Amino acid sequence: YRVLTPMLASGVLRVVSRFDWGAWDPVLLSLLVVNAIFTSLIALIVMRLTAAVASHDKDREAAAIGLAPFIYLSSFVVVNSHLAGLLDSAEGFFLAAILLALLENRWLLLPPLIALGALAKETVVPLGLCGMTLWWTAGRVRGIPRPRLAVATLGASVVAGAIVLALCRYLVD
Repeated sequence: YRVLTPMLASGVLRVVSRFDWGAWDPVLLSLLVVNAIFTSLIALIVMRLTAAVASHDKDREAAAIGLAPFIYLSSFVVVNSHLAGLLDSAEGFFLAAILLALLENRWLLLPPLIALGALAKETVVPLGLCGMTLWWTAGRVRGIPRPRLAVATLGASVVAGAIVLALCRYLVD
């Protein structure tokens, strides 16, 4: 179930519907505004991810940080699905935010991101959990010590995602 984007769009619709937009559909305009916000937030996260993994050469780093969000924003999928009234921009935002939290070793942010991502689209839960598990496993293989907090956070994310998905199914159906 995709609950988050339409819920946010209904708040935008209250503001948008006060004005005359001519031939524009206020509902689609509200969805466009919410999806544009999520898409721009993804671009900002892509900048942070690029800055975190870019080389230490300042010229190349600046070029990569500027070019990465441009490449993302000009891709076919973003222009033709995320900004065309579909609801997948919120899913992309939460998956990118999960990746950024993993990269910055902020394990405590992951359960709320998984729970809110489940409201955006139910596929955030399995994809996010797979990403978290692979990140943890890759760290173990490379010999990076992973604290018990990471394992507890992984378990809490499973529980949070399952609870939100069950509540969505119960309340929506």
